[in-house]
Amino acid sequence: MNHRLKALGLALVAVFAMSAIASSAASATVATFTSGSNWTKLSGSSIGEQVFTAKAGEEVKCKSVSVDDATMGTDQSEITVTPTYGVTIADVVTEAVATTSECVAKIPAGELPATIHNEGCHYTFIASGTDATVHITPTPTGGSCVFKITVYFLGKFRPCFEVANQTPGKRTITLTNETYVSGGANRWDVRLKSDVEEIEYTRTKGGICGEGTFKGAEGAKYSGEVTVKGTETEGKATDVTFDPAT
Repeated sequence: MNHRLKALGLALVAVFAMSAIASSAASATVATFTSGSNWTKLSGSSIGEQVFTAKAGEEVKCKSVSVDDATMGTDQSEITVTPTYGVTIADVVTEAVATTSECVAKIPAGELPATIHNEGCHYTFIASGTDATVHITPTPTGGSCVFKITVYFLGKFRPCFEVANQTPGKRTITLTNETYVSGGANRWDVRLKSDVEEIEYTRTKGGICGEGTFKGAEGAKYSGEVTVKGTETEGKATDVTFDPAT
């Protein structure tokens, strides 16, 4: 009889343990971006400088970047935004534009005005665990895109670096929910902090920054912070938050 009771007790323990595991799995959640509306327009602006650093130490710093041209639903695992860096006019050649550029390149030729021209690229942020990863994606999917960095030298903007669509080797984005006031009400937005490394880039052939393509440990770095806010269909502010996995 004692053996039977012992066996029954062990069986009950196993059942309870499996139930606890199943309950825990059922209550677990995946990481998501969440908005306070079924349709939310996303926009954002930088906090401080955005810095692109090549392996040899050259830097391109922009005072600002804006992100726009994006929408999201109530809950989703990724968001895609379109970045614009300072003055991004194609084929800029005039000194007047050089004096209004919000970007500066530090290269062997000196510290010179620069532009980052976005030709069809987006940043796709994919929620994962307690943070997110970033990917440079084109439109349409499966196509190609490029960021072209030019530097003003001897009277005109000249090619320097190019960064094409890719998934950087080290691509973690730190996310923080923050509050702000809009229309007299407290709202939530998301701060995205980038410390991305191993970005493949090319020194544009015929430009003033040398030649060659560099990736992996020889790739570039990117750092900067951006705050992303949301507005609903009537143009009123709505919450945008990051909900980490549990």
